[in-house]
Amino acid sequence: MSSKRTAVALLLLAGLAAAPAVPYETDQYSLRQVALGDAVDLLNERVNEELARIAADWRRSADRGRFARQVYVRLGGRHWVDRLERWAIANPAVEKTSLRRRQS
Repeated sequence: MSSKRTAVALLLLAGLAAAPAVPYETDQYSLRQVALGDAVDLLNERVNEELARIAADWRRSADRGRFARQVYVRLGGRHWVDRLERWAIANPAVEKTSLRRRQS
């Protein structure tokens, strides 16, 4: 067997050996066992309001890419916590756990 075939066979075996492994990442900052109220209706309302504002102010062509970018600018953002998430964090109607990062 050539060295190239041996390397391919070893890579294949290594891939097969790793297949059953299931990655798991801990999430120590949330209390998964605590039931929280569903905020989907509040989030849908917020997103729909913002989409309506964007559409009402839209004076450009029917360029879907530009419209999608505008949605990203208004609801998303470049920070790890986007605007919609910041809104949910600040909104008292969105139920949250009381455990803080330093307490966990």
